[in-house]
Amino acid sequence: MNYLDTGNITDGCIASIQRIDSGEKLPVRARRKIQKGDIVYSTVRPVQRHYGLISSPVNNMLVSTGFVVIRGNSKKCNTKFLYYFLTQKSVVEKLQTIAENSTSAYPSIRPSDIESLDITLPSLPEQRAIAHILGSLDDKIELNRRMNETLEAMAHTLFKSWFIDFDPVIDNALAAGNTIPEELQLRAAMRESLGDSRKPLPEDVRVLFPDEFTFTDGMGWIPKGWDIKS
Repeated sequence: MNYLDTGNITDGCIASIQRIDSGEKLPVRARRKIQKGDIVYSTVRPVQRHYGLISSPVNNMLVSTGFVVIRGNSKKCNTKFLYYFLTQKSVVEKLQTIAENSTSAYPSIRPSDIESLDITLPSLPEQRAIAHILGSLDDKIELNRRMNETLEAMAHTLFKSWFIDFDPVIDNALAAGNTIPEELQLRAAMRESLGDSRKPLPEDVRVLFPDEFTFTDGMGWIPKGWDIKS
């Protein structure tokens, strides 16, 4: 069994799904079944945007009772169009206002609050066209987000390689036949083991790094000529 809690989805992006193995006790709130095309919408603090359109449901998935599960009438309403209507800023803010005026222990809405919303429905072909345009924009935003994550990960990897592991300095020292400090010999051996797969830096970048190390009291061995500053 798989379980989706309200905190595991934001703006349509599922961060994680909890796997419940056979014999394990289900979470108390794991009570709602969903199917492809359902909209899940958290009843607590709508501005936190814990909602999403289930376009590719996981088998045997239950969702929290903290969600309203919305299933549109396919003869009248395109599900994606309905999703974009319910998640537009003005509607979310309206539902948040209702939540803040509720008598519950924390700001929350009821299914009837969503049912009472006024929605203007164009013809189904128009709904599909609008949903397609908005969906394409969402896909582009998601692609850019993933690209940014990839670039950020690459930047972290490069920073660690250059300024923590000192790979360019080790490579230069190996090429020059200079002594590698004992503390860095394991890293040097790893670099040597890469052989031809160790792609050299462009010459104009490689020469920016020294080919020797110097010992400091504060940080141990660092590239020669580098300073420690705070």
